[in-house]
Amino acid sequence: MPPYPHAPHLRLLALPLTRSSRQQPLFTLLAIPPAASPPSSRQTPAAPPPPRLSLANASRLTKQSLDKAAQLWDSFGAAPRGGWKRRTWEIGERLMDRVEYEEWALKGLDPELGPQLSRAGKAEGKEVLQDPEEKLPILYPPSLLAPQPLLSTLKDHLAHRGPHHKKLMTRCLVISPFLIPFALVPVIPNFPLFYVLWRAWSHYRALKSSQYLLALLSSHRLLPTPSATLDKVYTSERDRDDRGEEGDGRVLLSEEGVEELVKAFGLDQARETEVRRAVGQARVRLGGSGKEEEKEKEKED
Repeated sequence: MPPYPHAPHLRLLALPLTRSSRQQPLFTLLAIPPAASPPSSRQTPAAPPPPRLSLANASRLTKQSLDKAAQLWDSFGAAPRGGWKRRTWEIGERLMDRVEYEEWALKGLDPELGPQLSRAGKAEGKEVLQDPEEKLPILYPPSLLAPQPLLSTLKDHLAHRGPHHKKLMTRCLVISPFLIPFALVPVIPNFPLFYVLWRAWSHYRALKSSQYLLALLSSHRLLPTPSATLDKVYTSERDRDDRGEEGDGRVLLSEEGVEELVKAFGLDQARETEVRRAVGQARVRLGGSGKEEEKEKEKED
Protein backbone atom coordinates (compact mmCIF):
# COMPACT_ATOMS: atom_id res chain seq x y z
CA MET A 1 0.00 0.00 0.00
CA PRO A 2 1.61 3.31 -1.04
CA PRO A 3 1.96 5.88 1.76
CA TYR A 4 0.70 8.85 -0.22
CA PRO A 5 -3.04 8.25 -0.82
CA HIS A 6 -3.81 8.90 2.87
CA ALA A 7 -1.61 11.97 3.44
CA PRO A 8 -3.45 14.36 5.78
CA HIS A 9 -2.29 17.61 4.16
CA LEU A 10 -2.62 19.35 0.82
CA ARG A 11 0.35 18.64 -1.43
CA LEU A 12 1.48 19.70 -4.88
CA LEU A 13 3.19 17.44 -7.37
CA ALA A 14 5.66 18.96 -9.84
CA LEU A 15 5.30 16.67 -12.87
CA PRO A 16 7.91 17.07 -15.65
CA LEU A 17 6.24 16.78 -19.06
CA THR A 18 8.92 17.35 -21.71
CA ARG A 19 12.70 17.43 -21.63
CA SER A 20 15.03 20.02 -23.15
CA SER A 21 18.82 20.17 -23.02
CA ARG A 22 18.69 23.97 -22.96
CA GLN A 23 16.68 24.26 -19.76
CA GLN A 24 15.10 22.19 -17.02
CA PRO A 25 12.13 20.02 -18.07
CA LEU A 26 8.79 21.70 -18.63
CA PHE A 27 6.58 20.74 -15.71
CA THR A 28 3.04 21.16 -14.49
CA LEU A 29 1.55 21.21 -11.00
CA LEU A 30 -1.02 18.76 -9.70
CA ALA A 31 -2.83 19.55 -6.45
CA ILE A 32 -3.70 16.56 -4.26
CA PRO A 33 -6.22 17.46 -1.54
CA PRO A 34 -5.79 16.11 1.99
CA ALA A 35 -7.42 12.84 2.96
CA ALA A 36 -7.94 11.60 6.49
CA SER A 37 -5.91 8.55 7.39
CA PRO A 38 -7.85 5.50 8.61
CA PRO A 39 -8.09 5.73 12.41
CA SER A 40 -6.07 3.21 14.42
CA SER A 41 -7.84 1.12 17.08
CA ARG A 42 -5.10 2.07 19.55
CA GLN A 43 -5.49 5.78 19.03
CA THR A 44 -8.15 8.06 20.45
CA PRO A 45 -9.71 10.12 17.65
CA ALA A 46 -8.48 13.69 17.86
CA ALA A 47 -10.96 16.48 18.37
CA PRO A 48 -11.88 18.21 15.11
CA PRO A 49 -10.09 21.54 14.55
CA PRO A 50 -12.14 24.71 14.98
CA PRO A 51 -13.85 25.77 11.76
CA ARG A 52 -12.03 28.36 9.70
CA LEU A 53 -13.63 31.56 8.63
CA SER A 54 -13.30 31.26 4.88
CA LEU A 55 -14.88 32.33 1.65
CA ALA A 56 -15.63 28.66 1.00
CA ASN A 57 -17.93 28.54 4.03
CA ALA A 58 -19.60 31.78 2.96
CA SER A 59 -20.15 30.53 -0.58
CA ARG A 60 -21.74 27.18 0.21
CA LEU A 61 -24.65 27.98 -2.08
CA THR A 62 -22.24 28.56 -4.96
CA LYS A 63 -20.59 25.19 -4.36
CA GLN A 64 -23.96 23.44 -4.26
CA SER A 65 -24.92 25.11 -7.54
CA LEU A 66 -21.68 23.97 -9.15
CA ASP A 67 -22.23 20.42 -7.90
CA LYS A 68 -25.72 20.38 -9.40
CA ALA A 69 -24.37 21.72 -12.68
CA ALA A 70 -21.74 18.96 -12.71
CA GLN A 71 -24.42 16.33 -12.09
CA LEU A 72 -26.52 17.76 -14.92
CA TRP A 73 -23.51 17.69 -17.24
CA ASP A 74 -22.77 14.07 -16.33
CA SER A 75 -26.37 13.18 -17.13
CA PHE A 76 -25.84 14.60 -20.61
CA GLY A 77 -22.90 12.23 -21.04
CA ALA A 78 -25.06 9.29 -19.98
CA ALA A 79 -27.80 10.18 -22.49
CA PRO A 80 -28.38 7.91 -25.54
CA ARG A 81 -26.11 8.47 -28.51
CA GLY A 82 -27.55 10.54 -31.34
CA GLY A 83 -29.59 12.83 -29.12
CA TRP A 84 -28.87 16.53 -28.66
CA LYS A 85 -27.84 16.02 -25.04
CA ARG A 86 -25.14 13.48 -25.92
CA ARG A 87 -23.91 15.55 -28.86
CA THR A 88 -23.74 18.63 -26.62
CA TRP A 89 -21.76 16.68 -24.04
CA GLU A 90 -19.27 15.42 -26.67
CA ILE A 91 -18.72 18.95 -28.03
CA GLY A 92 -18.33 20.31 -24.50
CA GLU A 93 -15.76 17.65 -23.60
CA ARG A 94 -13.71 18.53 -26.67
CA LEU A 95 -13.86 22.20 -25.73
CA MET A 96 -12.69 21.41 -22.19
CA ASP A 97 -9.77 19.39 -23.57
CA ARG A 98 -8.69 22.53 -25.45
CA VAL A 99 -8.41 24.55 -22.24
CA GLU A 100 -4.72 24.93 -21.43
CA TYR A 101 -3.41 22.44 -18.91
CA GLU A 102 -1.79 25.35 -17.03
CA GLU A 103 -5.28 26.69 -16.33
CA TRP A 104 -6.55 23.28 -15.18
CA ALA A 105 -3.53 22.97 -12.87
CA LEU A 106 -4.18 26.33 -11.20
CA LYS A 107 -7.92 26.03 -10.82
CA GLY A 108 -7.49 22.50 -9.47
CA LEU A 109 -5.84 24.00 -6.40
CA ASP A 110 -8.22 25.03 -3.60
CA PRO A 111 -6.47 27.67 -1.43
CA GLU A 112 -8.87 26.88 1.41
CA LEU A 113 -7.15 23.50 1.86
CA GLY A 114 -3.64 24.90 2.25
CA PRO A 115 -1.94 27.42 4.58
CA GLN A 116 -4.44 30.19 5.22
CA LEU A 117 -3.95 33.89 4.55
CA SER A 118 -5.14 36.23 7.31
CA ARG A 119 -8.16 38.41 6.63
CA ALA A 120 -6.42 41.36 8.27
CA GLY A 121 -3.66 41.13 5.72
CA LYS A 122 -6.15 40.93 2.87
CA ALA A 123 -7.99 44.01 4.13
CA GLU A 124 -4.71 45.96 4.03
CA GLY A 125 -3.97 44.74 0.53
CA LYS A 126 -1.30 42.31 1.74
CA GLU A 127 -1.31 38.53 1.74
CA VAL A 128 -0.25 37.41 5.24
CA LEU A 129 -0.22 33.84 6.50
CA GLN A 130 -2.20 33.07 9.65
CA ASP A 131 0.39 30.48 10.67
CA PRO A 132 3.87 31.56 9.46
CA GLU A 133 5.26 28.08 10.18
CA GLU A 134 2.74 26.24 8.01
CA LYS A 135 4.18 25.32 4.62
CA LEU A 136 2.85 23.79 1.43
CA PRO A 137 5.06 20.95 0.13
CA ILE A 138 5.84 20.54 -3.57
CA LEU A 139 6.95 16.99 -4.28
CA TYR A 140 9.36 16.72 -7.20
CA PRO A 141 11.56 14.02 -8.82
CA PRO A 142 15.15 14.92 -7.85
CA SER A 143 16.61 13.25 -10.95
CA LEU A 144 14.85 15.79 -13.19
CA LEU A 145 14.20 18.92 -11.13
CA ALA A 146 16.13 20.98 -8.58
CA PRO A 147 14.59 23.11 -5.78
CA GLN A 148 15.78 26.61 -6.71
CA PRO A 149 15.16 26.39 -10.49
CA LEU A 150 11.78 24.86 -9.68
CA LEU A 151 10.71 27.81 -7.52
CA SER A 152 12.20 30.37 -9.90
CA THR A 153 10.40 28.92 -12.91
CA LEU A 154 7.16 28.67 -10.94
CA LYS A 155 7.41 32.34 -9.88
CA ASP A 156 7.86 33.50 -13.48
CA HIS A 157 5.00 31.27 -14.59
CA LEU A 158 2.60 32.62 -11.95
CA ALA A 159 3.57 36.24 -12.68
CA HIS A 160 2.47 35.64 -16.28
CA ARG A 161 -0.65 33.57 -15.62
CA GLY A 162 -2.24 35.99 -13.13
CA PRO A 163 -2.70 38.94 -15.52
CA HIS A 164 -3.54 36.51 -18.33
CA HIS A 165 -6.48 34.99 -16.44
CA LYS A 166 -7.65 38.39 -15.18
CA LYS A 167 -7.81 39.74 -18.72
CA LEU A 168 -9.69 36.73 -20.09
CA MET A 169 -12.07 36.65 -17.11
CA THR A 170 -12.97 40.30 -17.75
CA ARG A 171 -13.44 39.62 -21.45
CA CYS A 172 -15.86 36.74 -20.72
CA LEU A 173 -17.89 38.88 -18.31
CA VAL A 174 -18.12 41.69 -20.88
CA ILE A 175 -19.31 39.28 -23.59
CA SER A 176 -21.86 37.45 -21.42
CA PRO A 177 -24.69 40.08 -21.50
CA PHE A 178 -24.71 39.95 -25.31
CA LEU A 179 -25.45 36.20 -25.16
CA ILE A 180 -28.59 36.53 -23.04
CA PRO A 181 -30.88 36.82 -26.13
CA PHE A 182 -29.98 33.22 -27.01
CA ALA A 183 -32.31 32.25 -24.17
CA LEU A 184 -35.21 33.17 -26.44
CA VAL A 185 -34.53 30.06 -28.54
CA PRO A 186 -37.16 27.51 -27.46
CA VAL A 187 -36.32 24.08 -26.02
CA ILE A 188 -32.50 24.37 -26.32
CA PRO A 189 -30.76 25.84 -23.24
CA ASN A 190 -28.55 28.90 -23.62
CA PHE A 191 -25.30 26.98 -24.01
CA PRO A 192 -23.24 29.92 -25.35
CA LEU A 193 -23.99 31.92 -22.19
CA PHE A 194 -23.34 28.91 -19.96
CA TYR A 195 -19.99 28.28 -21.63
CA VAL A 196 -18.82 31.90 -21.38
CA LEU A 197 -19.83 32.09 -17.71
CA TRP A 198 -18.04 28.78 -17.04
CA ARG A 199 -14.91 30.17 -18.70
CA ALA A 200 -15.16 33.33 -16.57
CA TRP A 201 -15.45 31.23 -13.41
CA SER A 202 -12.55 29.04 -14.55
CA HIS A 203 -10.31 32.07 -15.13
CA TYR A 204 -11.35 33.50 -11.75
CA ARG A 205 -10.32 30.31 -9.93
CA ALA A 206 -7.00 30.18 -11.80
CA LEU A 207 -6.39 33.85 -10.97
CA LYS A 208 -7.04 33.36 -7.24
CA SER A 209 -4.81 30.26 -7.13
CA SER A 210 -1.96 32.08 -8.89
CA GLN A 211 -2.23 34.95 -6.40
CA TYR A 212 -2.28 32.47 -3.53
CA LEU A 213 0.82 30.62 -4.71
CA LEU A 214 2.68 33.90 -5.28
CA ALA A 215 1.86 34.91 -1.70
CA LEU A 216 3.29 31.61 -0.43
CA LEU A 217 6.38 32.07 -2.58
CA SER A 218 7.02 35.59 -1.34
CA SER A 219 6.79 34.40 2.29
CA HIS A 220 8.99 31.33 1.62
CA ARG A 221 6.19 28.93 2.49
CA LEU A 222 6.43 26.70 -0.58
CA LEU A 223 8.63 23.76 0.41
CA PRO A 224 10.28 21.80 -2.44
CA THR A 225 10.44 18.20 -1.25
CA PRO A 226 12.27 15.43 -3.14
CA SER A 227 10.06 12.39 -3.63
CA ALA A 228 11.58 8.95 -4.12
CA THR A 229 8.17 7.63 -5.16
CA LEU A 230 7.78 10.25 -7.87
CA ASP A 231 11.38 9.73 -8.98
CA LYS A 232 10.71 6.00 -9.32
CA VAL A 233 7.85 6.72 -11.73
CA TYR A 234 10.16 8.69 -14.02
CA THR A 235 13.00 6.18 -13.62
CA SER A 236 10.64 3.46 -14.82
CA GLU A 237 9.76 5.70 -17.76
CA ARG A 238 13.43 5.96 -18.75
CA ASP A 239 13.81 2.20 -18.43
CA ARG A 240 10.87 1.69 -20.79
CA ASP A 241 12.32 4.10 -23.36
CA ASP A 242 14.06 1.88 -25.93
CA ARG A 243 15.63 4.87 -27.65
CA GLY A 244 17.69 5.87 -24.62
CA GLU A 245 17.62 9.52 -25.76
CA GLU A 246 18.57 12.31 -23.41
CA GLY A 247 18.17 15.29 -25.74
CA ASP A 248 15.33 17.50 -26.85
CA GLY A 249 11.95 16.41 -28.08
CA ARG A 250 10.96 13.92 -25.41
CA VAL A 251 7.65 13.49 -23.61
CA LEU A 252 8.53 12.21 -20.16
CA LEU A 253 5.26 10.48 -19.27
CA SER A 254 3.67 7.68 -21.27
CA GLU A 255 0.36 5.89 -20.73
CA GLU A 256 2.15 3.35 -18.51
CA GLY A 257 3.79 6.16 -16.59
CA VAL A 258 0.46 7.87 -15.93
CA GLU A 259 -1.03 4.61 -14.68
CA GLU A 260 1.95 4.08 -12.37
CA LEU A 261 1.59 7.65 -11.09
CA VAL A 262 -2.12 7.12 -10.39
CA LYS A 263 -1.40 3.98 -8.36
CA ALA A 264 1.55 5.49 -6.48
CA PHE A 265 -0.37 8.56 -5.28
CA GLY A 266 -3.94 7.24 -5.25
CA LEU A 267 -5.17 9.84 -7.75
CA ASP A 268 -8.89 10.05 -8.39
CA GLN A 269 -10.41 10.06 -11.87
CA ALA A 270 -10.51 13.87 -12.15
CA ARG A 271 -6.79 14.22 -11.43
CA GLU A 272 -5.92 11.30 -13.68
CA THR A 273 -7.80 13.07 -16.48
CA GLU A 274 -5.90 16.27 -15.67
CA VAL A 275 -2.54 14.50 -15.98
CA ARG A 276 -3.50 12.81 -19.25
CA ARG A 277 -4.72 16.13 -20.64
CA ALA A 278 -1.44 17.83 -19.73
CA VAL A 279 0.63 15.05 -21.30
CA GLY A 280 -1.46 15.14 -24.48
CA GLN A 281 -1.18 18.90 -24.86
CA ALA A 282 2.57 18.80 -24.15
CA ARG A 283 2.96 16.19 -26.89
CA VAL A 284 1.01 18.34 -29.36
CA ARG A 285 3.05 21.44 -28.49
CA LEU A 286 6.28 19.48 -28.82
CA GLY A 287 5.25 18.27 -32.27
CA GLY A 288 4.29 21.79 -33.32
CA SER A 289 7.61 23.25 -32.19
CA GLY A 290 9.43 20.49 -34.03
CA LYS A 291 7.63 21.30 -37.28
CA GLU A 292 8.45 25.01 -36.88
CA GLU A 293 12.15 24.18 -36.44
CA GLU A 294 12.07 22.00 -39.58
CA LYS A 295 10.52 24.86 -41.58
CA GLU A 296 13.20 27.27 -40.34
CA LYS A 297 15.93 24.84 -41.39
CA GLU A 298 14.34 24.44 -44.84
CA LYS A 299 14.31 28.23 -45.26
CA GLU A 300 17.98 28.43 -44.27
CA ASP A 301 18.85 25.71 -46.83
